[in-house]
Amino acid sequence: MDVGSDELVSFVGSQGAFGAFASGTRILESTGPVSRVDDLVEEGGVRSRIYEVAVQSVWHAFDHPVELGVWSGLKELSCSDTNDCLVVRCVENAARVPRGVEQHSRGGIRYLVLSQRTVAGAFAKDWRVMMQALARALFLRSDEGRLEIPVRASILGLWYASALSATGSGFQFAYDSIQHSSYLYVYDAINVSTGVSAGSTAFRKTNALPMVDLKWSDSSWSPIVNGFITAGR
Repeated sequence: MDVGSDELVSFVGSQGAFGAFASGTRILESTGPVSRVDDLVEEGGVRSRIYEVAVQSVWHAFDHPVELGVWSGLKELSCSDTNDCLVVRCVENAARVPRGVEQHSRGGIRYLVLSQRTVAGAFAKDWRVMMQALARALFLRSDEGRLEIPVRASILGLWYASALSATGSGFQFAYDSIQHSSYLYVYDAINVSTGVSAGSTAFRKTNALPMVDLKWSDSSWSPIVNGFITAGR
């Protein structure tokens, strides 16, 4: 198992799952065949594939959920980063900000001041409430009712989708391009959190967030990664 970042990786997305994968990763399709992420990017055809959606609300099992991607995702949005404190711009149409979070206004623009301790404490109390509040304060909600999340901070979109799934409201992912999506769109109150969903996008991009390159040979083990069920190499 190797940990790294700033590598050229393959992003694959469906209506119910999305994320970055190391070269050579194999994803199981719902009917049994295996898709290699490199082939999906280079040869296309992702929209003809059907995948099982395996989003699970198991985040409560982790001792330090904020360190598992949330803080890194918030850093991608930060306009100021000092030690364990981030300053992040709040979207104009945000109706409210997370409870207990400090905010300031300058030039008509609202900013949230997020400390790692405050965020971690709110997640420990109820991560589902805090994640939904953060997402709705930080990301633009379009007229169509979707949250528009930059791919560089897509880990926050996955957490947001998990929070929606955990509260039973459901979600659906969409993208602005098949071959190079800049945004992860999240619609809430649409239940594709279970069952299967069609492939929607596959592209290659530099990923700055930490990644784990995990290799195994036991064919009976199929880890869930970014909502997809993966297969051994």
